[in-house]
Amino acid sequence: MRGAALAALIVTALLAGPVRAEAIELFPSECDASPPLEDLVGPYRLSVFPGMLTDGVRSVAASHQSSHPVSLILMGEDLLLQDT
Repeated sequence: MRGAALAALIVTALLAGPVRAEAIELFPSECDASPPLEDLVGPYRLSVFPGMLTDGVRSVAASHQSSHPVSLILMGEDLLLQDT
C-alpha cells in the first residue's frame, strides 16, 4: 500500500510539473537587443587582427594587424561602413 501511494504521489508530481512550468527567455530576441540604426551612425575605428576574413564565398588571409578610421552612415534603411 505504501508503495502504491508513493507511486501515485510521484506520478501526480510529474504530471503537475508541466502545468506549473514557466517559459524563461535566456537571451533577448534580436529585435529586443538591436538599437535604432540612427544611434550607430558616427566615427569608429576598425581594427583587423591576423586571421582569415571570409564573406562565405571568398577567403582572404589577414596576416598583420592594422587599424583604420571608418564611419557608419545611414543611406535610407541601410547602415553602411565608409572608409574615411
